[in-house]
Amino acid sequence: MLRSKGPLLLSFLIVLVYLWGSVQGVSRIRLSNVTEGVIATANPYQRNTNCSWFLETNNTRRSYIRLKFNYFLTECLWDYLHIFNGDSIYSPKLGAYSGEVLRSDAGIDDGSGSIYGSGDVTYVSPNEVILLFDSPHVLLYFFSDAQLETDGFNVSYWVSTCISNCSNNGLCDESRGVCQCDPDWTGEYCQSPACPNNCNHHGNCLNKECVCDEDYTGADCSILNDRPHWTVMNISNTDTVLLSRAGHTSVLWEGSMWVFGGYQFDGTFPEPLADGSGGDREEGKYADLLQYDINDNDWTVIEPIGAKPRPRYGHSAVVYKDFMYIYGGALIPSEEITNELWRYDFQNMNWTQIDQCSQTSDNETDSLMEYCPIRVKDHTANVVGDKMLIVLGYSDQLWSDGGSIEIPNFVQEFDLVNESWPYPPPQHGIIPSERMAHSSVYVPETGLLYVYGGEHLRNTLSSIIAYDPVTHYWSGDISSGPLKQSFHSTLLMNGALVSFGGYTTSNDCFSSDLVLYDILQNEWRTLSLPGLPSNASRYSYSAVSPDNTTLLLYGGFKGSTFHDVLMFRVGRDCSEYDSVSSCSGSLCRWFNNSTCTDINLEKNIDTGSYCHLHISCLSCNTSSSTDCHWINNKCQYVDPTSNTTAVTSATAATSNDPSCSESRPDSCSHYLSCVSCVAHEACGWTQTGCTFRSNDTITSCSVITGCSGLSSCSSCIGHRNCLWCSSLNKCINTGVYPYLFPFGQCLGWTQSCSSVTEDCSDHLTCAECRTETGCGWCRDESDTGLGTCGKGGFLRSLNGSFCVDTHWFYDTCPLCNCNGHSECVNLSVCVDCQNNTRGANCESCEDGYFGRPVNGRSCSVCDCNGYNTVCDNSRGNCTCLDAGVTGSTCTLCKAVENYRGNASNFCYYSLSVGFIYTFLSPDVETQNFFVARPRSSSRLNVKFEISRNRFDSSISVQYFLGRSSQNYAILYNVTDVLTISGTNSHSERYESFSSVTFNSSNLFSFARPDIQSTAQFGWLFGNSSSNDFTSNLWDGDVGLVIYVFNLKPDLQYKITVDQNDLTFLIYFFVTFLTCFTFLLSLFLLGWYIKRKLEIRALIRAQHIEMQRRVRRPFARIKAIVDTPLKSRAKQTASYVAVETVNDSKAAILSVLIRLPCDKATGHPKPNRTGMCFGSTFVRMNPPKKKRTKHSSSNHNTNT
Repeated sequence: MLRSKGPLLLSFLIVLVYLWGSVQGVSRIRLSNVTEGVIATANPYQRNTNCSWFLETNNTRRSYIRLKFNYFLTECLWDYLHIFNGDSIYSPKLGAYSGEVLRSDAGIDDGSGSIYGSGDVTYVSPNEVILLFDSPHVLLYFFSDAQLETDGFNVSYWVSTCISNCSNNGLCDESRGVCQCDPDWTGEYCQSPACPNNCNHHGNCLNKECVCDEDYTGADCSILNDRPHWTVMNISNTDTVLLSRAGHTSVLWEGSMWVFGGYQFDGTFPEPLADGSGGDREEGKYADLLQYDINDNDWTVIEPIGAKPRPRYGHSAVVYKDFMYIYGGALIPSEEITNELWRYDFQNMNWTQIDQCSQTSDNETDSLMEYCPIRVKDHTANVVGDKMLIVLGYSDQLWSDGGSIEIPNFVQEFDLVNESWPYPPPQHGIIPSERMAHSSVYVPETGLLYVYGGEHLRNTLSSIIAYDPVTHYWSGDISSGPLKQSFHSTLLMNGALVSFGGYTTSNDCFSSDLVLYDILQNEWRTLSLPGLPSNASRYSYSAVSPDNTTLLLYGGFKGSTFHDVLMFRVGRDCSEYDSVSSCSGSLCRWFNNSTCTDINLEKNIDTGSYCHLHISCLSCNTSSSTDCHWINNKCQYVDPTSNTTAVTSATAATSNDPSCSESRPDSCSHYLSCVSCVAHEACGWTQTGCTFRSNDTITSCSVITGCSGLSSCSSCIGHRNCLWCSSLNKCINTGVYPYLFPFGQCLGWTQSCSSVTEDCSDHLTCAECRTETGCGWCRDESDTGLGTCGKGGFLRSLNGSFCVDTHWFYDTCPLCNCNGHSECVNLSVCVDCQNNTRGANCESCEDGYFGRPVNGRSCSVCDCNGYNTVCDNSRGNCTCLDAGVTGSTCTLCKAVENYRGNASNFCYYSLSVGFIYTFLSPDVETQNFFVARPRSSSRLNVKFEISRNRFDSSISVQYFLGRSSQNYAILYNVTDVLTISGTNSHSERYESFSSVTFNSSNLFSFARPDIQSTAQFGWLFGNSSSNDFTSNLWDGDVGLVIYVFNLKPDLQYKITVDQNDLTFLIYFFVTFLTCFTFLLSLFLLGWYIKRKLEIRALIRAQHIEMQRRVRRPFARIKAIVDTPLKSRAKQTASYVAVETVNDSKAAILSVLIRLPCDKATGHPKPNRTGMCFGSTFVRMNPPKKKRTKHSSSNHNTNT
């Protein structure tokens, strides 16, 4: 290799690039006549970095550049290193690298390994890429956003005629650029050993390649054919077909793989411009239809008859009978998402576009209406019976305009027989949240469609969910895989779901893992198989399975697009494996800890073996098996022939389970858009989000403008969660940005429009022009700093007629930059700025003028409406010297501060009579107007009190009369002049006004400025005899205008306007007495109401107490009341009732007491009772022990 620059040049370049990458956010570096060197960022690199490296070689013929990644680690899908075959971002693009290629602590790879790539991009090893470019110019452009910073990259490069200088294993024929390898080496650039390891004695060496025996395969014949393994298909005719692509689709028909569409990095044709115009790329190069014959290992370009679909990627494709249907996707190069549906006839080799809308019937009203499918990309499509299901994906169409139909969630059906779009039925169950870049497989044995992985708002998923196409029921998460995956493919092979690679959440972005999901056992496995190339990790590839034993992967993306075909073979029959490890390493299942069997559902499935897959009552009862029953919150199998009781119990349990009759989800909050929310019949949309449907929710969505509907940077940035991509002129939602452009189509995003314009020509200076990628400066002939910003690169403008090469600047700016207002001396110094400009580059306006006099623009005179003579020299905003005047040109009054009037005359502060107002003058010398409206013709008193806060305090006051109907224009002025000094008080009476002009001689100042003091002075306006305020002038429309001027900064003053009016006093006392009487009445009324409420409460309490007394227990007793006679024997008295307490040691004893009677009659006196009850608290003595039979035991109480 050529190393003429030596280690000194390498070190210099490394230091140079580190300085640019770490000091400046935007940098453009030009490296001329290079043969080798290093390109690097700081470690870690800075956020918001925008760097370009332009490599110019001295080669005039076709050359190669070898890039060696010493380390490469950036934020995946956000921070890209773009490589262009030319001098600008408008040149043909070769790749966009992101994520992890090699960590800085991982060491350097030796460069050995298999070689495969996309024609102009060749991968040598996991950390080495070789790029072919047609011109002696290469541009590397790196963009990092404002979020995450990682190690960055350090890349070595060499330029030579032959690739990698033939790896030092051969001679370079520089005339043809072809390597002549040594005998022990082979390959395009002698990078591979000839017949490595002597073919491991399992084959013969022929033309430096191993021809393996029948039982072996691989580059060195080291892999057994009957074991699971990978094979890189060697295709002979790749030089005639542009095969490299990603985001395409592949289907199987009659033993061939048919490929349509996809995204390509094509170094042969120029890239289209950011606005979609320009470039020489042929449309067919994207939209071609390719056929890969699996048996013959051969590619064919299919030239269809008639019209064909526009180029696209992220679409879907299915085969139904002898037709292929493609739907949706993002169009190239506009990135517009479409809902086009095309049908390809394999027999007649022609395309037909199917109508996008269909007349269909509403499921609820049976009324005919037009239904148009949602435009979508990164979705999946599956054929179920005679229907094509469009499953989830990303759509920029949030709702239909007009609201005439309700669009359901992103699961749509297309009738393949009638070729029409029926109105989608309501969805049930737990409808998944928005999901894109997933994979889906329909399993006929279970009758379910399985959806795995995908992206949801910057969250890569690993879960599997299921959809029942018959009942339109969604399950929750069935299982979670060992790897988060998106932009991958999943196929049904040998009864298991097999998924390879895709995008992951780790920094390396790309995965090469092969994972297997056993549906019946609900188990995951990761398979590590031999033969997989070192650079097999990728995403956005396509995959097909010709049979249960073979998997074909084609294309994909990893910095650049691939063209290779990788084949995975299952190998021997499962029954031939005799151990757990060997069985688990293939698509087999270890059964009963003894034998290895197929996972094939068709062989092993029975009527109940998959009941456990249904996780809801509704899907369980509507499954294809009638023996699945929802028992104990699980779907279980019940054999009807062996246990009829269990069947009866299961049926009863199902009928009593409310979840079996309702499709109500556990929660509606996880539906983030109105569309996905109202798609579920149990959910409704509110301003705060999705919730269960009620009278306060809506079930139809109005027109919503999302990020994708915003067409300018300003409207985009002003919208929540939106980013602006200036290279594509598109607004994108932050949650889906990296997945909308998975191939680095967007060169960078921003959330600030300060350096972003719709066109380069909107930038006015060279410095501003260089902040936007792809813009350069063209100076004019005057060489005074005038010029125009336009599209271009390091060497020239994009449009050659726009600017001659000698006047074009991209990585630097012209030395003379006087903005057209001066000429330069000593090449760069501006002298004698003209046109009212000033500054080192005549970039500012002089005082009294404003504007931005860059690039020949002029300065304008300040317009402050007479309230000032100077303004802000950039925007023209005035500082209004009159208090109460505001506006950029002093044309408004400060209404919020109680200023009225018209700024064309003056703005005044309205003073109410009888109040004290305190004002503080602002930081600049100003003036103020006040207006006092007299209540009557009585005399008017005006009092001023001034507090000195600084040595040079002063104030000037002038009075005049004005009418409110005339905005208080001057009617009469005061002619006298009054001067007050020191702290003395002074008053003056004015009996009349006369028409004179203003004068500023009535200035009041303090006699001793070194002493803090306060001056008080006042005026009395009115006739001395009648106390009238100029009765001949006052008519209710006249007001006294007080003009205060020459106000020094920080001066505090108080104004009081008073009017001794007898009518006002009468009015005051009448108002006071009225208010007092009203308040007293309110008080008395309140007291009366309070008293009434208290009496009512008392009566109610007594009533309740009487009711409680009535409810007490009672009984009847008989009492003998005899007249006491001496001859009659005295009876023993006994108690009426005894109530013992809790411990039985005491009681309340009640007795009947006879009251004294009339001695004469022996009866109670009239109106008096003769009997009453008496109660007392007594102690209960324990019963005494009986001693004789005559002992009494009933006298056991003592009072």
